[in-house]
Amino acid sequence: MQQSLTFHIVLWSRIPSSFAAAVRLATAFTACPWTIFRIAETTLADLEAAYQAQGREEKPYSALAKARRQLRSAEKRKRRAWRELQKQQRKRDRQQRELDDMQDDLISFVEVVRGFENDNQTHLNPVSLGLRNRGGLSTGSNLTWLIEMGYVIRTKAHHSSTSDRLRRLVPSDATWTRVGRNAEALYMGYYDHSNCPYPLQAMLVRYHLPERKLYTTLFYYDEAAPPPLLEWFAQYNSRQTIEAGIKEEKGVFTLKRHLVRSPIGMQLQEQFALFAANFVRWAAAWVKDMLRQVNHRFATALDQVKTLVRTISRARARWVRNDLGHTLTFDEDGPFAGTVVCLSGVVAIQQALPLFKFAPS
Repeated sequence: MQQSLTFHIVLWSRIPSSFAAAVRLATAFTACPWTIFRIAETTLADLEAAYQAQGREEKPYSALAKARRQLRSAEKRKRRAWRELQKQQRKRDRQQRELDDMQDDLISFVEVVRGFENDNQTHLNPVSLGLRNRGGLSTGSNLTWLIEMGYVIRTKAHHSSTSDRLRRLVPSDATWTRVGRNAEALYMGYYDHSNCPYPLQAMLVRYHLPERKLYTTLFYYDEAAPPPLLEWFAQYNSRQTIEAGIKEEKGVFTLKRHLVRSPIGMQLQEQFALFAANFVRWAAAWVKDMLRQVNHRFATALDQVKTLVRTISRARARWVRNDLGHTLTFDEDGPFAGTVVCLSGVVAIQQALPLFKFAPS
């Protein structure tokens, strides 16, 4: 026991301050990495000075070697802590920006709610309008705005993943309802659309194609319950008439590309195109009542706006005026040979003008 005590006293006398420093370093390893690094630097400097003063040689497992390893470890921890600090600072800045955005959104939402409350107090009997929207416009933010504006929504899902998600919920013994020649539908109940706080009612539609089955999803929102599946499907797909009208305006009445560059000229072109689309149909209905005789090509073309604009309007015909009235007879060599239109009432015509064909003076 005395030898053991003497041995410890000898060791303590060799490094009187180094052992206490090592104890401080060991207890400080749970503290801040920067503090640990400074303590490790101080400890290493003290040990180096003590070893040099005593003329001792540094050995692989000596206190000095251990202090060097601890300093390297502390330096690595300091670098890791610095990287983590920068990462947390970036995270803090990002969260602060998100918080600022949410506060701005909250202020905007409060203003929007006040506007809605004012509208509800002002418009005591608002008109209910139905909107049949294509899938490309059925994002969560768009649907939210439309619902808050009071529209009755009938639309298609924005992405095919919606149908994939609903298909996984279909039970094996589900009963599908036929809604079209090759289409079946299944009511799926309420559906939580992304970024839309209002629950939508969903209908999963399955099309039987020769090579595969195609799925799509229709959404509905209204205070009233949705109509039967067949009626729901028919109401939404009747919007194809609108799509056909848009396609007709672009292709037949040259709205795909503007013919002028000035803003007022573009507006005039759009107005003339809209007038032409209606005028052609009015003229076709009027001509049907004026036909004296007609061939099958002309009778078919009266129901085809594209043919009326591109073919009949350019076909050759003779205007005959006699005591009995006015008639318009199509050329015998043309596709509408034998067609005679009897014109009644006051007839106004536009003679051919020799535009830019001036006789020499």
